[in-house]
Amino acid sequence: MKINQITITAFAMLVLFTGCVGFFKTSETVANSEKTKTKQQKAEDAVEAKIIESFGKNGVYKGFKFGELYTLKPKEIVELDQLYKLRRELPSLKDNYPNNLDEMIAANDSAIITKKQELRDKKIFITYELTHIYKITSEKNGIQLYECKFLLFPNYTVKDVKIMLSTDLSDKEEELFYYFIMQYPLYELENTYTTNQKNKKTYAQLNKALESETENKARLLKTILSICKHIRINNDFNETKLSQSLAKEWILKNPNYSDEYKSSTFSDLLPMDKTILDDNNEKIKIPLGYKLYHQFESKTKDKIVVQRNFQFEFDLNFVIIDVAEIVEGAK
Repeated sequence: MKINQITITAFAMLVLFTGCVGFFKTSETVANSEKTKTKQQKAEDAVEAKIIESFGKNGVYKGFKFGELYTLKPKEIVELDQLYKLRRELPSLKDNYPNNLDEMIAANDSAIITKKQELRDKKIFITYELTHIYKITSEKNGIQLYECKFLLFPNYTVKDVKIMLSTDLSDKEEELFYYFIMQYPLYELENTYTTNQKNKKTYAQLNKALESETENKARLLKTILSICKHIRINNDFNETKLSQSLAKEWILKNPNYSDEYKSSTFSDLLPMDKTILDDNNEKIKIPLGYKLYHQFESKTKDKIVVQRNFQFEFDLNFVIIDVAEIVEGAK
């Protein structure tokens, strides 16, 4: 980050030095500020510092979103917490145990000492878990988007990192992602209440899909960006038009088929499902996704115009999961 250099006149310097006591934070003020930080803030600061340290001068960091900080307690610490809870409750049970309450308190105190020693001997401690979505921009790799799960020590230093999502973004995709992460309106309808409800419902569905996905998260994110683009252009969500545009995007990004691509026809969007037996031994259909056929023209490597027939398969979130060219006469 570049910092603007400001030329200060002698008069301005005099004013600055005259009022410097109010401008500079003392070490005591900084220390107090650190004490008032929440666990969430401390964890977020530690994660950001670690990311910036890791990439150094090889990329510029920009954070988008943090998840909720979770405390992970091993069972031994949970057991210690239960012993402390019992110690707080025992004095109030005097009427229930008039003859042996002191023995119970002593036994509980002894159990606490033993459990604490076990934690020290085995080096058992709590850890924290925090997810973070951020991007790194560099001349070499362009824009790289990450969603990572950070595991933190009790002092909030980073113990381990798990990458949950990693993908490159074009400039246009970055713009769409920013629109999505900020949850800006996708629909613009005449009725304000209807618009707000429709946008809220759509984002809830998209967010839920992304949070639930584990295997194809990067591909789902790219599809979600295409869905956002589709809705903004059409002010509507049309499954058939969306699947057609996704199929076109796939072809245009594939150099084997994109040379002088010319769309001919699309089939209807066909549902894919499987039949299973329920608990009553009755057949029920489980939806799996969608299928779409597309016929188009393009040039081969020999610059010959040919007609091609493709089959696209989508999952329920419209992520393309399979593409096959249909060749006449092939078995």
